[in-house]
Amino acid sequence: MVSERTNYGFYPMADKSDSGTTSISTPVQSSVTSESVHSSMQFIVHKLNGQNYLEWSQSVKLAIDGRGKLGYLTGETKEPESKYPSYILWRSENSLVMAWLLNSMDTSIAKPHLFMKSAQEVWDSVHETYFDLENSSQIFELKTRLWQSKQGNRDVTSYYNEMVAWWQELDQYHNDVWESQADFLR
Repeated sequence: MVSERTNYGFYPMADKSDSGTTSISTPVQSSVTSESVHSSMQFIVHKLNGQNYLEWSQSVKLAIDGRGKLGYLTGETKEPESKYPSYILWRSENSLVMAWLLNSMDTSIAKPHLFMKSAQEVWDSVHETYFDLENSSQIFELKTRLWQSKQGNRDVTSYYNEMVAWWQELDQYHNDVWESQADFLR
């Protein structure tokens, strides 16, 4: 078997067999091929660049939840003690989720998180660094874009989609806590 390296900086090594298929070497039996890992590594459109945390985090949550691994971000999937056989599976899946996270960030953002122990640590650290519900400058910028937006020569659907995306992003900056249904109805 010959090892091949992909163009992803944090991508696990792959082994290529004589039959031409490539598989990822893990201590746990896996049917993951490099093609499926390669496509899953590109699971979001935009990399985290320090200015797009809300969009990035929502895309990452959807992609990781779609692969049944959201518990690695939320802490619901707990690390078992290393003496248990389930530890090997946890470590392998945690590493995969960490690789997905790191590969979805610009290199300068990913690098400081490379040696963290768990995907949850990476997720929490990035959240703490880049998410700010009270970021009034971003709220002001969104409201200004909405106020100044014009349909121009675009079709109604394109204009509508742009406006909806901005409104949804603006909604993410409001952390409303309702204590009862009456609060919702006000």
